[in-house]
Amino acid sequence: MEQLEPSPIPTDPGPARSRLRFPRLGQSQWSRLLRHIQHVKLLRRLPQPSRKTRVYFVVYTIELLVVMAGVAAGFGMNNYAESRKERKQVAEFLNGLEGDLATDLVNLRLGDSVANNRVQELVMLMGLLKSNDTTQLETINEMVRKAAQENLFFYPASATYESVKQSGQVGLIKDFQLKSQVINLYEFQYSQLRTREAIILEDLRNKIEPMVMDNYDLTEFRPLNPENLFSVAFTNQLKQMLDNYTAALQYYREAEAKCEAIRKRIQEKKAEEDY
Repeated sequence: MEQLEPSPIPTDPGPARSRLRFPRLGQSQWSRLLRHIQHVKLLRRLPQPSRKTRVYFVVYTIELLVVMAGVAAGFGMNNYAESRKERKQVAEFLNGLEGDLATDLVNLRLGDSVANNRVQELVMLMGLLKSNDTTQLETINEMVRKAAQENLFFYPASATYESVKQSGQVGLIKDFQLKSQVINLYEFQYSQLRTREAIILEDLRNKIEPMVMDNYDLTEFRPLNPENLFSVAFTNQLKQMLDNYTAALQYYREAEAKCEAIRKRIQEKKAEEDY
């Protein structure tokens, strides 16, 4: 029989054998790999939790989630209640402030009218006195009598603002523009107007009224010495009074414009927030 020659061993590994090659690892990499294998073996030796333990763990986890959900719901409800409370306070403040401003506008317009009339009367009186026209004495006397009368002065309706201010809740007004307008009106504009009115009242009591008392027969309101009416001193007093009324008239009109602007902003805010 013919003997078969063994087939030669292929020397070319080919692409299949090349894919079986392992990457060469350095010493440090082999050390880390061995430590990892040891850790895995150690973990496998640890006692595995029983079925009862796993059930308890699931139950406790669910209970913890329920408690956390309850706490979160409690905080949410508390925040909702606080939000509703604050919203109610803001609505009450805006409604109260709007009512106060409506009252102030009525009084400011009345003060504007009175001050405007007084300015016109003083201008006319000073013109008659400078002309030295004694034939107009009755008209002069009537104007002097009006000039010596005290006016109805402006007292702002500030109950709502003062209440919020004293309670420290001005921060309820989140709208910066509205807050600035309200504070400017009550703390600056009204203060300016009241100061000017106080100056007018002081001039009336300390200058005009004493002059009338000294120079007029009050029973018939006729001058004891008409020449004193045409004096420079009396005209200067009237001029100072005219300047004060003119300034007050300007403050009245500025306050009216600011009240109107704030009322308009409040109405816009109420429409936006549905108060």
